[in-house]
Amino acid sequence: MIIFMSYDNALAASKQVVGLLRTEGYKIEYLKVEIVKNKNGFFIEASSEMDPLMAGRFRHLLKEYTKTYRKYISI
Repeated sequence: MIIFMSYDNALAASKQVVGLLRTEGYKIEYLKVEIVKNKNGFFIEASSEMDPLMAGRFRHLLKEYTKTYRKYISI
């Protein structure tokens, strides 16, 4: 599921979710997070060759973050 948002909100969301992953004990140096521009806005793409479960966990936490802060961020 792709969630489009402004660049500032995408940057803040990615930093928040990476921080959550760090507290859960994941080695985030293996995580590649990109903010991609599309005609509809910006979205966050995450991947990890060393730990694909971490990328899945990132997407899950991002989905929960946007669900929680939907009224505060521009989507």
